Amino acid sequence: MMKNSGIILHFNNSVRILFLFQLNYHILAVGAIPSPFDCFLVSRGIKTLHLRMRAHMDNAMQVARYLETNPRIQTVLYPELESHPQYAIHKRQTTGMSGMMSFYLKGGIEESHIFLGELKVFEVEIYFSHQGI
Repeated sequence: MMKNSGIILHFNNSVRILFLFQLNYHILAVGAIPSPFDCFLVSRGIKTLHLRMRAHMDNAMQVARYLETNPRIQTVLYPELESHPQYAIHKRQTTGMSGMMSFYLKGGIEESHIFLGELKVFEVEIYFSHQGI
């Protein structure tokens, strides 16, 4: 088995210390070098990922269909639904879907506050990005 390794040599100690500090920061912040236990968890999780994603998609589809029939919902945006404007493109380009969807409520701000106030389990997200993880 081949292993990658490397070394950085520099004659200016202040630059080397600064670089190593920045490198250590990125390793800790980004997780550039996972621990052996992290690697084990990834390896174990990949074995059942296809099953979990399939269940994730099936559950999301049930939620999307329910929302589509709910009289308080104006539009459901979930590409796996036949009613989605880009459904044909989605089917040509992908197999499966995640659980992320969005929907529009009928009414205005007051109806939105009532709807959100009645939810038991819900996460309101404004921006999805890898930077926030």
